[in-house]
Amino acid sequence: MPIDNKNIIYNLRNEWQHFLSKNKSTQIAASRQLGWSDSFFGSILRGESNLSLKNLVKIANFLKISPSRIDPSYRPSDISSYSIHGTTSGKKPPATTRHYLPGGTNIWADKRVPIFSESEHKAHRIQYFSKGLTLICSSKRFPSFDENFLNINTPYWLILRPKKEVICITSKEKPKIRGAKVLRIVGLHMV
Repeated sequence: MPIDNKNIIYNLRNEWQHFLSKNKSTQIAASRQLGWSDSFFGSILRGESNLSLKNLVKIANFLKISPSRIDPSYRPSDISSYSIHGTTSGKKPPATTRHYLPGGTNIWADKRVPIFSESEHKAHRIQYFSKGLTLICSSKRFPSFDENFLNINTPYWLILRPKKEVICITSKEKPKIRGAKVLRIVGLHMV
């Protein structure tokens, strides 16, 4: 579905040109780094392909800008962000701000949540999520690819089963557990 708003395309092209003035890249290289086919980023720049909210966030993170610089009409409730002040390694952060699609389902841990490896029989080295945490979850595979913040870790899946203990399983693929609601844990809130 083509992009209707010419101002969004204009803004995106300007931000792309600004990015190119400081970085050596091509549309094909950018498209590959964003996890797309070689021609998809170019088709967005030409207004031929849909600039979905998910794609807007990917591009903004790639260009290291706020999504509002491309599409000033996006609703702040649709996209969240946080500032990056440093890294645990002491290296310079890959970006000063990270934008992401919020998870949408928050589960408060009123008791400890045990964490298991893929088999559910062998305890993971982090043995539980502490009581008092809020687990920020999504029913989708989340977060999407972000060139600045590569996530190579195995995802954590919250397993909500009727009349059974809530548990977490680490697995590259979403676990299939009969009668359970399975949510991807995308963040933790400690306050």
